[in-house]
Amino acid sequence: MKQRVLAFILTSLAVGSVSPAQTLQYSIHLEDYGWTPSTIAVTDIEADLSTTQHVAIDSAGNAYVGFSTQGTAKLSLPAESNNIFHVIEFASNSGTVAQKVEVATRSKTRVGVNISLSDGLLVTANDKIQLIDKTGSTKAAFDIPIRPSDYRHIIRIQQSASGKTLLLTVALGSYYYLNSDTLSPIAYCNIPSNQPRNEPGTFSDSSQMKIYQEEYRPGAINLPLHLVTGPFCGEPKNLWEVDGSIDRAYLMDNRTVLETATLINDFRTSALEVRNINGELVWNEILPIHFHINTFPTPVSFSRDGSRFAVEVTELRGGSERFDISARTVSKAVWIYDAKTGRRIGSINVPKQGLSELVMSPSGDKLVTLSHDGGTLKVWKL
Repeated sequence: MKQRVLAFILTSLAVGSVSPAQTLQYSIHLEDYGWTPSTIAVTDIEADLSTTQHVAIDSAGNAYVGFSTQGTAKLSLPAESNNIFHVIEFASNSGTVAQKVEVATRSKTRVGVNISLSDGLLVTANDKIQLIDKTGSTKAAFDIPIRPSDYRHIIRIQQSASGKTLLLTVALGSYYYLNSDTLSPIAYCNIPSNQPRNEPGTFSDSSQMKIYQEEYRPGAINLPLHLVTGPFCGEPKNLWEVDGSIDRAYLMDNRTVLETATLINDFRTSALEVRNINGELVWNEILPIHFHINTFPTPVSFSRDGSRFAVEVTELRGGSERFDISARTVSKAVWIYDAKTGRRIGSINVPKQGLSELVMSPSGDKLVTLSHDGGTLKVWKL
């Protein structure tokens, strides 16, 4: 009992207020720029059809946000409405508008923004990725090859932590790796359904990694999982075997893996682990009781050199002693870590409804958060 009281005191100190080292630079109410409710919030349809981010930040600290509104464009497909995808760039320190880009779109879900390695703006819309410069001109483009039969399949765009490489999931088993500065293809993978080990998970600039289960038995729990890595579209090799506690694994670079876990002996307990690529444990941290790492949307963002990362956590109270069934959200926060040492170097409180996205700047000195309702964009100096 004394240990739990002490843990509660320590965690209250950890997340009860914004760390003095974290400074809110500015807060933007997107309603002032044409956003309306539900235009950014991730929906079940979007989770099924596409996943790409709606916020980004470049190396100069300029923040970008993209959202759709109803428009009058004549690009719609049957049963789809016309929309305009707005992308707004906010200046680093002042939060004033530095650039606006508008793209007529036929879907609110197949849209998103990223930043290339050289700070180019990447806009995804109308089954196309465009690299747009500061004048609004398109420098490069990649047409996403979608067959009519694929249109309701998953389209997902991920970016390596370094910013060099994009991974485009066109449909289940069909993947493109692209150079983020030129949008030229690096590799194309067409993976047969009988080779699930080759489907990419997270990736660096030269290899991909995922967790897979050797076998599946209905009703079985704690089956051993394997981490595998391999070249793009190449034959993977086993890294190491883990128990069934790992929720997600992130390849931060070619040498380091971050794992988020729910401990199998206590379903209330979450943990973070960093390992070298050979499985050697660098550090781990068991989160205080009642604190859990969010699993959806993607709750982790890295600096480009992999030296820092930010993770969203939720504090749950109530429910049963073991499973926290019907537990209520007491607080949410973003914790910032030194990836090499495991030291927590900052904490930022966020609304109870949580974030739809968080993105760390390339150098790790700023963080952009977008509230789950999509209405508020905040830029923090770390």
